[in-house]
Amino acid sequence: MIGNNPSMEQVNWTRIQRRALIVSSVGIGACAIGAAFSPEHFFRSYLVAWNFWLGIALGSLVLLMIQYLTGGAWGLLLRRILEASSGTLPLLAILFLPLVAAGLPMLYVWTEPQVVADSPELAHKAAYLNPEAFEIRAAIYLGLWSLLAFLLNRWSSQQDRVGLAIDLSRRSSTLSGPGLALCGVTITFASIDWIMSLEPRWFSTIFPPLYGAGQVLSGMAFSVAVAMLLADYLPLAGVIHSQQRRDLGNLLLAFIMVWAYLSFSQFLIIWAENLPEEIPWYLHRIQGGWQWIAIALVLFQFAAPFLLLLLRDVKENSLRLVGIALLALAMRFVDLYWWVEAAFPGGMSFYWLLDLAALAALGGIWMWLFIWQLKRQSLLPTSDPYLAEYLPEVAP
Repeated sequence: MIGNNPSMEQVNWTRIQRRALIVSSVGIGACAIGAAFSPEHFFRSYLVAWNFWLGIALGSLVLLMIQYLTGGAWGLLLRRILEASSGTLPLLAILFLPLVAAGLPMLYVWTEPQVVADSPELAHKAAYLNPEAFEIRAAIYLGLWSLLAFLLNRWSSQQDRVGLAIDLSRRSSTLSGPGLALCGVTITFASIDWIMSLEPRWFSTIFPPLYGAGQVLSGMAFSVAVAMLLADYLPLAGVIHSQQRRDLGNLLLAFIMVWAYLSFSQFLIIWAENLPEEIPWYLHRIQGGWQWIAIALVLFQFAAPFLLLLLRDVKENSLRLVGIALLALAMRFVDLYWWVEAAFPGGMSFYWLLDLAALAALGGIWMWLFIWQLKRQSLLPTSDPYLAEYLPEVAP
């Protein structure tokens, strides 16, 4: 049966990449038109889209390090996808430059000296919230994440070339422990810099873990969707069976529940405390049309995927699992849109079309690079020393 399955080489990757670039070109054109009418809305949309694609890449890096530390067949099935996703972090570092070059004054009120001088709260935070420190920290975050992804991807490629060299796997495992700790710290500060400081008088100790959990959910949902779409192609054909699909579905369910738990905890604590410096964040997001987004997040980022992933038959069906994963990804974008756009006065407007244009503009470029990296190697790490233990059916 496996011999009748097509191989990865039969996929027309060039055509898919070409279409991705066409989508990106259309998105860039639409963004240019939108920026001419409202540069402020353009940079908000750009920030939403950039954080969405960063979430997939950075979430994939975190999952990759978790797999090196914990093991398991799920990680071997997803490793090449996680590597290709995390390998796009240098591109995302480059795509961050337009925000630094021109977008900061239109996004963050703490960049305006007069506003800071008139506000004792902002003046107190000026040592941290200032453009120079913001740019230095961003360079550190993005440089560190790119370095971690580069080393893990490089060692994995070397292992494929030299064969069963267990020292390379141990090297990756050794790096992953401190790497996860560093990611935890840097993602915490990045969430404060890029999202929380849009409303610099607001604070939440739960928001950084919530931001990070959303990224890991994005990475898992994207990886599951790609794996299921390629499940009929060699070398994955015959490897991803019912048990594997259930495991991937259960992992996706677990990360959805983590996101929901943190989201509800933040809402419950802030609403119960009812402090004037905290409650406005939610008040801005449950009026002016934003309340419908909040309801949609509850229904489609938690309730619907949660109930569906409890069903064994759903998890064992590749197409249904793809649908749930894509739904989770779509709602991650909606969640980021809700976080960013509602931070500015005015309520919802037709400028949400600009958010979709920015998503396409950055996404086409990101997808082109992701596919380029994915097709360079076998979809399975055939020289991994634990392959025989976790996936004996494909072990040499």
